[in-house]
Amino acid sequence: MKGRLSRLEDLINGLLAYARVGRTAQPATTVDVSQLLGEVAELVVPPDFTLRLEPGLPTFDTDRLGLQQVFTNLLSNAVKYHQRGAGHLEVTCRENHRFYEFRVQDDGPGIAPEYHQKIFCYSRPCATGIRLKARALA
Repeated sequence: MKGRLSRLEDLINGLLAYARVGRTAQPATTVDVSQLLGEVAELVVPPDFTLRLEPGLPTFDTDRLGLQQVFTNLLSNAVKYHQRGAGHLEVTCRENHRFYEFRVQDDGPGIAPEYHQKIFCYSRPCATGIRLKARALA
């Protein structure tokens, strides 16, 4: 319980720091993605869901808070919009020259095609610099 409260406090402090983005630079720290996803999952993934992490997820220097926020949003949305009981989530990664491409998949209903352009920034730059691709497991 203390560990979960500590991580929740870290997340709240992270959100406050995220609100200050643009006003202060966020230092890059070494992030073990598997460990980070485990911490995020404890906060937002219910026990009746399964989360599969691809073996060998990378460790690299990045803005930990920013990456944590992305994974928190993706996993919590997958849980929130899942329309039937227990669900399955999967996180995979592909190294693509100068960056990593993470894929978060679930067995939920998916996002209606009319919203793909707005959400996934296919033909315009995203304000966050994050490019996302969506695909259901089912």
